[in-house]
This record gives sequence, structure tokens and C-alpha cells, in this order.
Amino acid sequence: MPGISQIRSELNRTQRRKLRRLLIDAWRNVPLYRTLYARLGLSERELADPQVLRSLPIISKADLLATPLDQRINRRFDLSNLTKETTTGSTGQAFSLYIDAHYRRHRNLRFLRGLLSAGYRPWHRLLLLTDRHAGSSRRQNWHYQSVEDSTEHILDTYIRVRPQVLYGFTTPLRLLAERLRQRPQTVPAPRLVVATAEMLDSATRRTLQAVFGCPVIDFYGMTEMGLVAWQRPGADGYITPRSAVLTELIPDDSCHGRYRMLMTNLDLRASPIIRFDSGDLAFARSAGGEPVITAFEGRRIDTLVCRDGTELSPYRITDALRDIPGVSRFKVTQRDLTSLDVDLEVDSASVDHSRDRTIARIREIFEKLLGRGLELKFAFTDKLIPDGTRKFRPVESRVLRP
Repeated sequence: MPGISQIRSELNRTQRRKLRRLLIDAWRNVPLYRTLYARLGLSERELADPQVLRSLPIISKADLLATPLDQRINRRFDLSNLTKETTTGSTGQAFSLYIDAHYRRHRNLRFLRGLLSAGYRPWHRLLLLTDRHAGSSRRQNWHYQSVEDSTEHILDTYIRVRPQVLYGFTTPLRLLAERLRQRPQTVPAPRLVVATAEMLDSATRRTLQAVFGCPVIDFYGMTEMGLVAWQRPGADGYITPRSAVLTELIPDDSCHGRYRMLMTNLDLRASPIIRFDSGDLAFARSAGGEPVITAFEGRRIDTLVCRDGTELSPYRITDALRDIPGVSRFKVTQRDLTSLDVDLEVDSASVDHSRDRTIARIREIFEKLLGRGLELKFAFTDKLIPDGTRKFRPVESRVLRP
């Protein structure tokens, strides 16, 4: 299926109109894109043709992080009226996005559309395991539970809420399922489980289905794009809201059968993101001449295995380390139950005594999370590079599970 792409002449009227407006607006009002497109010798008239998208530069998160804020904000918007949203840091490097109220409504409606398509109804109790709300909170029939809490605490919330729809990051869902399997008491099962934020591999899907006794589907999204694709129970492949996010699928030569995804957010105007390469990979097939995504790869983040055999969610690690002063990126590799490699990307101007404070602070964090007596091996670098074309995994465990 070479050269497969969702960007082609069959774009409908809405897609063509939104893409044309986005490109011209970015040209006129966003210095980042004005500079990039001027280097290619593109004129505003040429940008009015949606097919020009294929020839535009590809943007990575590193490019956005390296661009000063005033260069990537649309000058039509007052920054004080925008809402700042920060990514989870699951790639080891958090990124801040600025959105306006109009875009937020569109994004939330798209998420609701995905839930409704999957079988959720407004009268259902919905429990969301997420990092977007601190602690436990409730809004109408929507209950929020932080993934930073312990599995035992999440279990207590699950039993109290008795959700009819359970939505959450894949790792906390798996840890919750394993904890439920150990309980002698029966807990009411939900109607639907929705996994997100990481790759939903077949083994994890089987575990969730066996424990919860209901359909398990996957939502694929990110802060930069919102919900990009979702599954429906019993349906093959993912639904993609093409009027909101245009996705190009480019064959990846190093991974046979997999495709890079270049995404353009058609609704985000305040800080537009055009032809964004997240680093994730997708499996796809052709159906009736149209590409259909059948699986995503590159989002799996490992848990760390504690010495007592329990597992620690990687989000406990990323949330604890991402605000360490002077550290812009990190990678934690668990070699065995008592040793960890901690690779840190730091400013080249850092001095030795600040590195000593950084080491002391990280040792303190891991002793609190995993106990004393750990062997920690630190390495400092100016640049942490992901392995191959796969998404950077900030937390990786190489401990064999029984």
C-alpha cells in the first residue's frame, strides 16, 4: 500500500475551506509559518490550493519547543485571553499549547462524539482516569480520578463510583484490572472500557476484557490535536474525524507495514500546528481506495517493577521528574529490581554543583517511590535521542514479568 495518504483531491468542501483558511491565516499572522513558507518561495495564492499541504515542511515537537512563544502564537489573538495547556510529558519533554474558547468547544464536542459513537450515553456514570484533574472530582455524571494516585486509591474510587463507562490511560487501567482480579468480592462491571494515551496491545486488551467483562476500545489522541481516532465495539479499524484533523500516512521504510502520521489541526488557530509528526506509527489497510487505520504503535510506556513484585505507574515517575530544574528531558531504564539508569538532558551551561543537587533530588524521589537501597546510575547529555523511528519512551523496564 505504498504512498497511502488521506490528503488528496477528494477532500470535501468543508475540508478544503478549513484547510485553505488555516494556511492563509498562518501565513499572514504566525511568524513561524510565514518564515517557513517564505523559504520555500510560496505565495499566499499558492497556499490557497489545499494540495500544497504535501509540499509544506514537517513540524516536530522539538521544532515547536525551539520556537519562541511569540513566533508561534497567532497575532490576531491576545495571549492573556488564551488558555495554556501542557502535555503530559510522556515523551520526556512537556510542551505548552495555547487555545481559545472557540477551539476548546470544538475539541470537547469531538471527544463527546467519540464517546457517543462508542456507546456512551449522557445518563451513564463515566469515570475518567486522567492527569488533567488533581485528586478525585465530579462534574454531573463525569467523575475524575488522578492517575498519579496509587492503584489502591483508584480502586476505592472505582468501587464508589460504580462506573458504567470507564475511560483512562492504559497502564492505570491494567493495574486496576490486576488489582480487581485479586479481590474476592464481586464489583459491578462497566458497559464499556476506553483505553487511551498508550498503545493498547492485544495482551492488555484481553486482560481488560476478562476482568471487566465488557468491550474494550481504544481512543488515540494528544494535547496538540485532541481526539484523532477512535474505535467502536465490534467494528474493524478506527474512525478519524477528517473535518477536524487531517492525517497523512507516510510509509516508514525502517518498519515494514507501519506508517508515519503527519497531522494538521484544522480547528486550532491561536497556536496552529500544521503537518505535525508526533513520532507515533500506525498500521493501515486500504478499503475502497481509502486508508483505514487498524492499529497504533509507539505509545506503550512501561511500568517499573518494585522489589515486592508490585508495579509502579510510569506517570508517577514522569510527573515527579518533569519539573526538576535544569532538566529538559529524561529517560529512566530499569535493568533489574535494584538498579536504574537515569539519563538526563540538561543545558550545556549547567555546572557541576547544580548537577549534584539534581542527582540528590532524583535520588530522593526514587527512594520515596521505590524504597532505599537502589543503585542509580546517572548520565548527563546535551541531547537525548529516541531509538530509531519509534516514539521516545521516558520510562522503560527490562525486568522480566512471570
